[in-house]
Amino acid sequence: MRVGVSGFVPARLTQARVLASLTRLELSERIGKSSSSISRWEKGESAPESEALESISFVLGFPVAWFTRPTSSKPPSPVFYRTLASTSSDLRGKAGTKMDWLQEIAGYLSTWLDWPELNLPTHEITDHRELDFPEIARTALKCREMWGLGLGPIADLSMAAEGAGIICAHVYQGNTKMDGLSQWDESQKRPFILLSNDKSNYYRSRFDLAHEIGHVVLHKNIKTFDILHLKEIEKQANYFASCLLLPEELLSVELPRYPSLENLLSLKRRWNVSVAAIIYRAEKMLLIGEQEALRLRKSYSARGWMKGEPLDNDSQLESVRLMPRAINALLEAKIKTKASIVRDLMMPVKDVEQLCGLTDGFLAFQPKIVNNPLPKLKSSEDDSRSNIFEFKKKG
Repeated sequence: MRVGVSGFVPARLTQARVLASLTRLELSERIGKSSSSISRWEKGESAPESEALESISFVLGFPVAWFTRPTSSKPPSPVFYRTLASTSSDLRGKAGTKMDWLQEIAGYLSTWLDWPELNLPTHEITDHRELDFPEIARTALKCREMWGLGLGPIADLSMAAEGAGIICAHVYQGNTKMDGLSQWDESQKRPFILLSNDKSNYYRSRFDLAHEIGHVVLHKNIKTFDILHLKEIEKQANYFASCLLLPEELLSVELPRYPSLENLLSLKRRWNVSVAAIIYRAEKMLLIGEQEALRLRKSYSARGWMKGEPLDNDSQLESVRLMPRAINALLEAKIKTKASIVRDLMMPVKDVEQLCGLTDGFLAFQPKIVNNPLPKLKSSEDDSRSNIFEFKKKG
């Protein structure tokens, strides 16, 4: 009886296959095995033989050692996907894998580093139906209070979130339908947020981050939920985001009674929040009535702002700081080298760079030139052309 590779980790095969956008059937066809074999390997019911694993390694572009690299064991925790209903299972799978890797990298770095202490509002609610809008608004205001943000515009929401101990990352998903996702890692006792860079919209990205902070704070103790409840849970996170970014106390003073889109653009500049989000918040606060909100949305649509608002291209996305600073701290202390970090993690270099907020090529292998070959002119003593022979004259 032939025995599979010892130490094979099924989850590593699933991660590599999902990131390659291959179904089990497609992978089986490429390596000459049955799809049922792939299924058994991913379920942990059996392990591939060495020849099959080498074929998998070649097709998926991961070293053989990757498939025997242990994964961290952690209690299950729900992942909240922004716009889950409109995204494919393939896209969610890729995003979920990158979330796993972000947590894995953070766990690796925590061997030598301490992350900022968590500074988040807490509650014991385990059922989202126990949350109402007044409670959500109070929780958002508590966040501002704990983070020392006051009631004015938040200059840098990413810095505030990371300062509160939330580990954040931005990645390119290759699809504009996935805005972001969040999850508590129960083994590290810390929340993680992964945002998409694909839309490159500063205002949209800030709202997405505020939305995911809402999940982190409001839904921490919700371990399971029915897909039928997703719409309501998303509404709660949206409302939290609007309350966090636009506190009622000041917005109610600054918003005209009958605002125009020009008024809202002025508020967008000041609060760093989209016009659409300001209309939403004003309507929820009853600062404008249903008919007034409808008028504004019709005018908004007529101007073509559904595809992009004015000012959208004037600002760069907020940067993450924790992960790149962690990498640089290890390098500067000479605890690790770039090569050893890549070797330890065994993940694709580009993915590690993105998840750690590093510039492209930062961790790329750059061979050191030991000898720089140069041609050397011969010395005059060795040059046969310097030897002169006299010829005797004929008599």
